[in-house]
Amino acid sequence: MKAPFAFVLPAVALLLASCTQGELPQSPLLKWLERPSGRIAYVGVDGNVHTSDQGGGSVRDVTTDATVQETSDGPSFYYQFPAWSPDGKSLAFVSVHQGPQGMGDAAVWTSTGSASPVRVYSSADRVPRYLSWSPDSSRLVFTSGPGNEVRELDTVAARGGDVRTLDSGTGFAWRWESRGGRLAVHSVDMQDQSDVERVRVLDSLGRVQGIQLSQQPGDFQAPAWSPDGRGVIMAVSDTVGSTLYLADSGGAAGTALAHVEGSATLELSPDGKHLAWSARPADGDPGKRSLFILDLPGRSAVSGAGAPLSPRPLTGDDYVAAFSWSPDGRKIAYFVPSDKDLSLTLKVLTVRTGAVRAVTTFTPSAYFLGMLVQFGQYADSVRLWSPDGRFLLYCDAQDQGFDVMVAYADQPISPRKLADGVMATWSPR
Repeated sequence: MKAPFAFVLPAVALLLASCTQGELPQSPLLKWLERPSGRIAYVGVDGNVHTSDQGGGSVRDVTTDATVQETSDGPSFYYQFPAWSPDGKSLAFVSVHQGPQGMGDAAVWTSTGSASPVRVYSSADRVPRYLSWSPDSSRLVFTSGPGNEVRELDTVAARGGDVRTLDSGTGFAWRWESRGGRLAVHSVDMQDQSDVERVRVLDSLGRVQGIQLSQQPGDFQAPAWSPDGRGVIMAVSDTVGSTLYLADSGGAAGTALAHVEGSATLELSPDGKHLAWSARPADGDPGKRSLFILDLPGRSAVSGAGAPLSPRPLTGDDYVAAFSWSPDGRKIAYFVPSDKDLSLTLKVLTVRTGAVRAVTTFTPSAYFLGMLVQFGQYADSVRLWSPDGRFLLYCDAQDQGFDVMVAYADQPISPRKLADGVMATWSPR
């Protein structure tokens, strides 16, 4: 009996892999043989939001009414910042009218399945940014404000309704508590013409007054929640830099974890066992940025029981520009500047073994680069990993346009172009 065609092709692919040195070229047939993993939402060069699988199939045009002018003389209407809900069923995004004088009115939309998008927020002069879904997919939190001026932290239900302001200030960066009732928020409060940094625990519905943590924040982006939800991990200012600190979310004292040099970007692994951060190396060289990890299994949030393990640098790279945990918490994708002008190399680290694999080198689109600069905030809303951890997304700037690319996280196969686009994100499931 002859083997079915679908079983013959994978065998041929494996044979080629065993006989070929280096990276295998992308086969047009390969995308049809792969098991689909979630959905990819991307903003095309037409300014509209689209979704597809990782092979570029099953394309759905979520929006079709964008108008992008080739020059700055005429008005444009376009979409940006797509963000999947944690249950993978809904997509949120922002629309913006832009004219010769800059950005005009803007709105937040949500879309579920094949239904038409629903406008849940609109403003004539405030632009929403950093769309962030609650863990139960019931509501959104985002910042809004005119340009880079004083901004608000707002929330609205996924189906629309009253918009509530949770806080005001600038420089917002936050993380949701896993149960979704609270937010740990790092921001700058403008008081008497002076800027005061603070970390607060806010009720995500704005029903009760927030709690300001007593520790003076150090130099870092978004806080992280401890695995048990009782504490908030933040950088605390000290006389020689900052100390990573596990603070009681009720405002009481906490536990020092590790010293950090310079600005730190924190991210807890999805399984809650490891805290990773990027910061200057121990020698304090401002031209370098290392990736560190601290193991947290079995540690009470604020009891201080047991000394934490010493942080360990994870790679030998001089400068880690951004990083992202895989869904299972076993790997970290990270970006380092390459020898080529304005290009980055995407690498994958296996945490347990320390093995590093260089995936590809590319020139990021301006939107993708902006996300990497603020990846401490975007980590909750822009997912680079496929749900099964086999693939990674990135956006490449080419001479003739912009490409949304899909790369294999652990296979020596060249990346494939998914679509023409400037920003993209993978659904969580």
